[in-house]
Amino acid sequence: MLGEQRFIKAKLDGTIVMEIKPDAFPADKGKTKDKKGNDVNALKLTNCDVAPNGDIYVVDGYGKSWIFVFDKTGAFKKVFGGPTQMVDGKPFANTHKIFVDTRFSPVRLLCLDRGNNRMFHLDLDGGNPQMIANTGLRNPSSASFHGDLMCVAEIAGRVSVWNKEGQMVAALGVNDNTGANGTKKETNTPGVKPAAWREGVVTSPHGITFDAQGNILETEWNTFGRVLRWDRK
Repeated sequence: MLGEQRFIKAKLDGTIVMEIKPDAFPADKGKTKDKKGNDVNALKLTNCDVAPNGDIYVVDGYGKSWIFVFDKTGAFKKVFGGPTQMVDGKPFANTHKIFVDTRFSPVRLLCLDRGNNRMFHLDLDGGNPQMIANTGLRNPSSASFHGDLMCVAEIAGRVSVWNKEGQMVAALGVNDNTGANGTKKETNTPGVKPAAWREGVVTSPHGITFDAQGNILETEWNTFGRVLRWDRK
């Protein structure tokens, strides 16, 4: 999505069966430029998820963190979040990923608000914010669910596991940013070379998922490509 600023739905063979084009996203179409001449209001889509009723949620996490809602046919319904909606006194900022959290009834929308180093729930209409954590995080970038648990990739050097009550129950691969060989700045960067990698220690966690058995696979923001796995005990 980030390169073309569109949403597509495809079959497993790659056949596109639905497309939401850039002009279907209505918010913030101004032409304000930054110092480099870039349109600061341009779409920069980073993530999407689908609710049980088929509604599609799309966030421009590298833009202004608007959360757009479309129905299952791709018709626009509403937009919320962004720089005008406050949660605990702060607007959305670099809301990198959003997920429909079906652990709860009614289901909730999980927001990883990386620019504010926090994560919180909203209801599916964008209201009723419920903070999970806004201190002690390491820039949450992605999440996955398994049973009552949630794992989170934190790009500044940690994989964390949280229970349904919002308590962190495990910290995996924690990187203290020094390294056995004295390597500095090992987190929040794609440039850590394989020679500096340490077994079981993350660099810049960016993507994450539970598999069906509850094992955790984490992908790094890394020029060379890196995947770590933690097996469920």
